[in-house]
Amino acid sequence: MPPKAPVTPGEKAAAKRLQKKVEMASAHSAQAATPSEIETSESVGSRANTLTHLVWNGNNTINLLSQQPHIQVILHAAIQLVERELVFECYFPRPKHRHTMMVNLVLEAASSAEHKEVLQRLEQDQAYMKAFTRVPDGRIGLIRKKLKEISDRVVPGAYGVKTGDDEKINRLLNLLTFIYKFDTKGNPILSQPFDHPAINTVCQLAFFTSQDQVGKKYKDRFVSVLDDNDEPEIPSAMVSAVVTAIFSSLLDLKSVVDVGRERGDFGQSLIGMFDNNMEMLNGIYTKGPHVYHSLMARKYKAVSNVVDFASAKLKAAFARIDFDGMKSQKISENLMKSSREVFPDGACAVESAKHGAIGLILHYFGDQETEVELQSLKEEIYVTTHNHCQVVGVPGDIANSETSQKIVEAGVEAFGRIDVLVSNAGICPFAEFLTMPHAIWERTRQVNLDGSFYVVQAVANQMKSQVPQGGSIIGLASISALVGGGFQWFVS
Repeated sequence: MPPKAPVTPGEKAAAKRLQKKVEMASAHSAQAATPSEIETSESVGSRANTLTHLVWNGNNTINLLSQQPHIQVILHAAIQLVERELVFECYFPRPKHRHTMMVNLVLEAASSAEHKEVLQRLEQDQAYMKAFTRVPDGRIGLIRKKLKEISDRVVPGAYGVKTGDDEKINRLLNLLTFIYKFDTKGNPILSQPFDHPAINTVCQLAFFTSQDQVGKKYKDRFVSVLDDNDEPEIPSAMVSAVVTAIFSSLLDLKSVVDVGRERGDFGQSLIGMFDNNMEMLNGIYTKGPHVYHSLMARKYKAVSNVVDFASAKLKAAFARIDFDGMKSQKISENLMKSSREVFPDGACAVESAKHGAIGLILHYFGDQETEVELQSLKEEIYVTTHNHCQVVGVPGDIANSETSQKIVEAGVEAFGRIDVLVSNAGICPFAEFLTMPHAIWERTRQVNLDGSFYVVQAVANQMKSQVPQGGSIIGLASISALVGGGFQWFVS
């Protein structure tokens, strides 16, 4: 029997993720049926079945927002799964792999939807499936664009280059010197590949800085390739994607664009570079799985540390609140029922509810995106507390003092008092010190400093006047004040 081919770290990690999925899977899995005879796109668009009907535009395309609500839900779910698949499995899939990926993601999204008729038709009708996959497949370019934009912002400062520094850029690109950590003399440390700080910075900004990014949303998918160590690792596809983005950003800074390439390109033309990065990581794994694990586990700690640290600070802050003491205050029964009204912000809302808050005042910006986030957060809180926690949303720009006053008024109107304030609103636009537009400085100061002052002052006045008097005010600041970060000095 010929020797078994070595397993790549990506395959090993995928197998472990699949094992976890099987162990946690519910009884709602669906098996694909035999595809029916292929129909034309026109027949798909004109099908009378109301539950599975797709709305086609005049230019023979499908627009997500034109579809029925339940179809939109499935498409939204499939789009969210696309980035997950790209960064955990393959960021630059070849056409055949890409088609299979889209089909599987659409089926996964539809299997958890309410209307099983859609799932059945997707399984049985190839033309319908082809039409359906157009929407999530079309988002791949946008997903890559976001990563490239982050890389473009980080690369000049991280490597000390600007447009036209061709000689320096060529040195960085030669033998992939840019992936190594440098010593104090600017020489690459060859024992530390994929360890340049720019890689971690781009990875963190692209995947780990908000609740809806893959690093946060799919935390359970970060697994170890080792059987004797469960310490989570960054997947090789994620690292390779980031390195490919940095490579593209460096190319764009050259005075002359390489033949056959367009400036700003981050599409399929870079598949060779991505594959090369994957092969290098596979080679490290083949040489020594424990060495590979040490590298990728260390990177996971580095890029996820911001989120973990903030969460730890938040939990520590809440641990100091004497909820039992607040309950035992000698006040009327009516006030007792509303004595734990908490005014949190963002992610801490669910934790507040778990700790016993019966009322939450949630401030949000008020645009379409934050409106959707608020509704999702409300649903999570209601499910978590079995509808025992009332939630009031207050939209507005925290940089305006009127918004803080509206927040207090909404809280008092709904609950009669405010017992805990968590001041956690903040923004972090990245900019280099010497070239940062003054408007960015002004806006960051308005939100992070003025906004914090306005809301703390407004709530403090309410706590002073309410009976019984007092409450707890928790102010959270950026981790950049402690550990720093590229292009984040002014947030500190």
